[in-house]
Amino acid sequence: MGFLDKLLSKENQQLVSKVLGDVKDKISDEIETVVKESRDTLVGKAEESSDGAANLSETITLSVNPQAYAELDEYDYEAKIDKILEVDFASYEVRREVSPTELGGTGKFMNYSYGIYKDGEPKLFIMLVGSNTCRERRYRWSKEEAQKAGIPLINCVTAFPNEIDYTINRLRQYL
Repeated sequence: MGFLDKLLSKENQQLVSKVLGDVKDKISDEIETVVKESRDTLVGKAEESSDGAANLSETITLSVNPQAYAELDEYDYEAKIDKILEVDFASYEVRREVSPTELGGTGKFMNYSYGIYKDGEPKLFIMLVGSNTCRERRYRWSKEEAQKAGIPLINCVTAFPNEIDYTINRLRQYL
């Protein structure tokens, strides 16, 4: 009788099944305990807050003023970004068509469509791109210069109708 035959015997199969069943029950109990404790903690924190869960939802959902953006065409991304930066990010300085040479780069580059500055320091670059722009060498060199300088660069594909609240949320991630 070989090693595999011993492993496949009915007694061993029953033993393995029992052990696995015990382990499964123990793990299920542990998971249930952790879930209950987490739920109790979250409920307690929500009750401690004067506004309860409403306060939590305010931090997740942005209140976008639809009237400020009503006249914008959904595919005119430049107009959208201009308006968003004017309305929601007025404390930042906005520069258009920023050259990577301003970061110390040398060579041929694609300009950053937008440079967002705070106190004269660049905080974010935005590139308005088409669906194939990111394959171009000049684009990649511009992206590398931003990375070397430690400045985030985000792409905005102009072929897509990016929603106002999506764009605002995305900019808030980086600013």
